[in-house]
Order: sequence, then C-alpha cells, then structure tokens
Amino acid sequence: MTSKSEVASVTRRSRPGGRSSEILGRVYSSTLEILSEKGLPGVSFNDVALAADVNRSTLYRRWADRNELVLDAIMASVQEQILPSRNGGIERELSSVLRQIGDYLSSPLGRAVLVASVELINSDTATGQRQISLWRERLKQFDPIFERARERGEVAEDFDWESAFAMAAGAV
Repeated sequence: MTSKSEVASVTRRSRPGGRSSEILGRVYSSTLEILSEKGLPGVSFNDVALAADVNRSTLYRRWADRNELVLDAIMASVQEQILPSRNGGIERELSSVLRQIGDYLSSPLGRAVLVASVELINSDTATGQRQISLWRERLKQFDPIFERARERGEVAEDFDWESAFAMAAGAV
C-alpha cells in the first residue's frame, strides 16, 4: 500500500515545467526588468518577489543571495536570446551569432547585463567563479558551428576557434 507521503513525493517529482516553470519565468523576467531599470544594486529579493508575485521564501529556497539569482536570470536570458544557427557556412553561421550578440548588447537589457556581469565577477569569489564556469559552458554550445566548418574544410584542423570567436565577439 502506498502512503500519502510517497504519493506526495511522486507528485512533486513529476512536475517538470508546469507551475514551477511558470514561476521561474516570472522570477527571471522580474529580475531582468529590475536589473534593466536599477542595475545590480537595485535588485533585491523583496522587489523581485513583489514584481513576480511570489513569496520571498520562494527565492530564498532556490538562491543563496541576490547575486546568484541575477546570474541565473542573466544566463537564462542569454540562452534564450543568442542561439547558434545552422544555416550553412561558417560565415553565415558566425555572422548570425555575432549579430544576435550585437542586438542583445545594444538593448537596454543587454547593457544592464554587461555591467552586472562585470560587477558580479568583482563582487565575490564564488559568484565570479560560477559565472566564469557558466560562460565557458555557454561557449561550448557554439562548438558545432566550428566542427561543421572543419568538416566542410572551411577552417584548418588546428584552428583555434575559441580565440577567433572571442576576438570576433569582443569586436562586437
């Protein structure tokens, strides 16, 4: 016979997406909106909770502090806004990604994210190290562009795509 606590446990685990996803979306959206308006110093759990229409305890359960929340919201935004393309040829694929980066960084949110990212790296060691790690993971998502270019013979086998990408994105 199944106990109530076992049923409740299974019910909680079987909710991928759904309400939790919707709440997370509201929290990230509210965080980024406040970040755009007030910068990193203006983001507080209280303001985010009010704007997202959630209890502050929802935020405290998931994030140790405001910096962790902001970092997660930034990474979710970048993940959604800057996507590797697969439209043939390194020139077209790389141009597409660089255009997305340029569009993002020229938006009010992108400018706020850029400033906040620098502030987060300088704020504390743990958040700064986590941010570096997350950006490295994000960069790996562009590997296929250069792997396909290698397969098509558009770049040499020993082409240092990370350096090339960093220079190109840095110029943007």
